Amino acid sequence: MRPRITCRIAKVPIDYRVSFVSLIKEAMEKADPEAFKAVYKDAARLAKPCCIPVFFRDFKISNGTIEIGGLTSLNVSMLDFFTGTKTDGRVGLALFAGLRDHELAVFKFPNGEKLTRVGAPQILNEKPLFRRGIKRNQTKYIPCREAWRRLLPGIDGC
Repeated sequence: MRPRITCRIAKVPIDYRVSFVSLIKEAMEKADPEAFKAVYKDAARLAKPCCIPVFFRDFKISNGTIEIGGLTSLNVSMLDFFTGTKTDGRVGLALFAGLRDHELAVFKFPNGEKLTRVGAPQILNEKPLFRRGIKRNQTKYIPCREAWRRLLPGIDGC
């Protein structure tokens, strides 16, 4: 599951990741407090079931801030329902529902700037994965061993 929200903000602090994680946590807590507790309050769970890359368009870094001239995309990559645990699927649904909440359409950053959502959150398509490799362009496969060799020379994967 890969939800994406597109938003607008004029500038963010250089440590912007903390603020985006706060947005994710607030969205999850609003939608499903039990799923939020399972991920963030459980001391035994160290790894979170998501990755949160942020993409800025037309940005410039100056004086400890990032000035953004275009839109910002927040893409969340989650474990899917089949490989993750039951809680991971529930967390994905809670996160998507929370991001759709109209109360979070405007989120205040610590530097005073407001992150304004543009449009509704989307769920992006996943690339098809297969046991022997990654299907690319619907015709070619990158064998798993070859992909590992390219990424980590000297280490044999799969």
